[in-house]
Parts: sequence; C-alpha cells; structure tokens
Amino acid sequence: MKWREYGYVLIIIASINYHVLAAIAMFLYAGGTNVDPNAPGYSFFSNFFSDLGRTEAFSGRSNTISCVLYFTLSSIHGLFFSFLFLALPYLFKENALQKRLSRIGSVCGVISGIGLIGVGSAPYNLVPIAHLIFVGISFSLAFFASISYIIVIFLKDDYPNRYAHVLLIFAIILGINLT
Repeated sequence: MKWREYGYVLIIIASINYHVLAAIAMFLYAGGTNVDPNAPGYSFFSNFFSDLGRTEAFSGRSNTISCVLYFTLSSIHGLFFSFLFLALPYLFKENALQKRLSRIGSVCGVISGIGLIGVGSAPYNLVPIAHLIFVGISFSLAFFASISYIIVIFLKDDYPNRYAHVLLIFAIILGINLT
C-alpha cells in the first residue's frame, strides 16, 4: 500500500503542523494560570499545555481561538500518529519477536493517537475527568509503544539505532510526565 510509504513523511508534516499551531495557540491564549488568573497570555512554565484547550481561560475570558487550534493540533497529530503506527509493523517482520513487539507497540500507538484526539476533544474546564482519562491513555500508551519500538529497533540489525535513541528520549519525557 502506497500510504505506508508516505506515512513517515506525513508524521513529520503533522509534527511541524502541531508545533506551529501550538505556538499560535500560545500566542492567542486568553491569559491566566491556575495560580494567577491575572497573568498575561500563556506562560510556558506556569500553564499546562492542556490550558490551550480550555473554552474559557483562567482569566475568565473566552479562549475559543486557542481552544479550536488545540483541538485541531491534537486531532491532526493523533490521526497521523495512528497512521504511523499502522505503517510501522511492516518494517519489522524478520522474526517472531520483532513481529510481536511491533504489533504490541502499534496497538499501543494507535490507541495513544486516538487518546490524543480525545484530549483535544475534552476541554479540562468542561469535562475534567474525561480529559484526564484521555491524557492517561495517550501518554501511557505512547510510553509503551516507544519502549516496544526501542527494543524492536535494537533487534533489527539493518535499522539505524539513532531512531531508538530518539524514542528513548521521548519515552523518558513521557515517563517523567506520567509520574
């Protein structure tokens, strides 16, 4: 299938899109933090990333534009993250262990992508429990997908280990966020 060949390029495009939309959403955030509702704009160190998806900012002002951007970036990234994990198992099928681990990693990755769409669809200020459930699903399953593929990449002799190193950094960041 041709889409698998483009899946890797699409995830790069989706990642760039994610960061551009996130930067715009941060710039347009209506202000405030959970500690200081009068704080101007978005604070990278005081706001949660999910605050961008709030329908109403901590300042009490409407946050519609940032909310829509956050939903869009979460949905696009979640969708393409899922496509990537649907395509990856076809690279790792030399032995039973690679097949099994890549399938486990891909199931976790696809569900993680769906969870990311859920994160953007469930603003914390409207449905906090659903939001936190989706965050937990997305982050924890992305962690397990990363661990699975780190092992698979190291097991495949002709696949560059630098990708496993990148996934290791990603897994460490996710692990820190999960604690």
